[in-house]
Amino acid sequence: MAQSDALLLLERKLSLLSDKDSAEELVRTLEYVPLAISQAAAYIQRMSPWSSVEKYLAEFRKGESKRAWLLGHDEGEFRREGGASNAILATWQSKWLVNRGEATRKYWEEKTSKAKLGADHPSTLTSMANLASTFWNQGRWEEAEKLEVQVMETRKAKLGADHPDTLTSMGNLASTYRNQGRWDEAEKLEVQVMDRTV
Repeated sequence: MAQSDALLLLERKLSLLSDKDSAEELVRTLEYVPLAISQAAAYIQRMSPWSSVEKYLAEFRKGESKRAWLLGHDEGEFRREGGASNAILATWQSKWLVNRGEATRKYWEEKTSKAKLGADHPSTLTSMANLASTFWNQGRWEEAEKLEVQVMETRKAKLGADHPDTLTSMGNLASTYRNQGRWDEAEKLEVQVMDRTV
């Protein structure tokens, strides 16, 4: 579903959107899935005035268990469209399992590369960067950061601070810092990357 359609659906379900930025963030977070948007709107409406788009979004971001509770919440006629099933929860859980499986596969790929090729081999570093990317996509910032620091430091030592692979590693770490709200550290790395690419 396009963002404009997703926003229209949310607005129709809630009647009035007080904060368009939060509404855009909510539909993006729900990946523009109509059933998820309907579920969120039903919850917000049911819990009004104690809930809002902003409060729902904050709760949704608290983690997997909170997300599952919100998507699976059912109080009688609370369901979306007249008794629709909780397909959205099942979809989210399936996606989570696929992501977990991908992370596990990449973890073992990284461990195998380290054992066979060594910790500083380019293929091992690529595997580590891929696993960090998977963690990043799952919002597992600390785990992503740990791997990204290892990759960046090893690439600096082996390839030099100006090598494109090192600069990419620095940019990835800066992105993780931004997502953690560590603005000063992110800016410092981004400036270093820009200075070295000019």
